[in-house]
Amino acid sequence: RRSENSTLVVLIARGMMDTKMVGWNAFHGARTGDVDIAARVLRRGLSSLADAHGRPQRQMLAGVGYSMGAIILSNYVARSGTHCALDAAMAVSGGLDMRQQLNFKRSMRLWQPMLTFGLREDILIGKYGRHYKHRLTEEQFLKLLRVTSISTLDVEAIV
Repeated sequence: RRSENSTLVVLIARGMMDTKMVGWNAFHGARTGDVDIAARVLRRGLSSLADAHGRPQRQMLAGVGYSMGAIILSNYVARSGTHCALDAAMAVSGGLDMRQQLNFKRSMRLWQPMLTFGLREDILIGKYGRHYKHRLTEEQFLKLLRVTSISTLDVEAIV
């Protein structure tokens, strides 16, 4: 919808939705560099497009994240400060300070084991097991196999 000065771009996290992953850096929720690189490339593309048509750039570059995407987007904006490549950002349903989850026994019993099982089996072991085996020691990998909560998964899978 460039005629209305709007363009939509979707950033899929590294390796998610069966995107090809180059190198050994698997998905990591604290990695904000991919957002920064994508935003800067888009910014240059918008400028080049405007220049090619002899028009001033009127498109705003906004980031919108949902759930984990909201957490990553918020983290990116907070860390980049005045160097943020976005004009605006909106986080929907992303936790700002999840440290309290460590003390929330109901979440540890109810939803964390289910979510942890799915992430561990499908993503960390299934899709990216070879990446984690390459980056972790045997002991670290065994700890990763034994996690039962997102909190513990965050500790064991951060590489």
